[in-house]
Amino acid sequence: PAGARVSVTHDNGAGFAHHERLRDGLGMATYFADPYSSWQRGSNENRNGRIRRYLPKRCEIRMDMAKEVREIVDEINNRPMRVLGYRTPAEAFADELLELQDQQGCCTSK
Repeated sequence: PAGARVSVTHDNGAGFAHHERLRDGLGMATYFADPYSSWQRGSNENRNGRIRRYLPKRCEIRMDMAKEVREIVDEINNRPMRVLGYRTPAEAFADELLELQDQQGCCTSK
């Protein structure tokens, strides 16, 4: 839903050189963190730390690792977190999407 695409904050890496496509294509506000200011992207840094438990920095991620990466993502997204009231990120995201659909008057059943 459009309400799930409000804004995004990028770091200053080359991977976001075409950020205007996201901004213009989806109408999202785009922001950039200040250099060396990881606290401005705290959720992202926390998630990176969790991923690094499985894939250390400078670890080559190859196309043939798709299944392994999917398993890592699934495990992280299904681990309860205190900050989410001991819900999992997947549960919190699903709840947020349902709330956004309700606000927009969407109906998923027929």
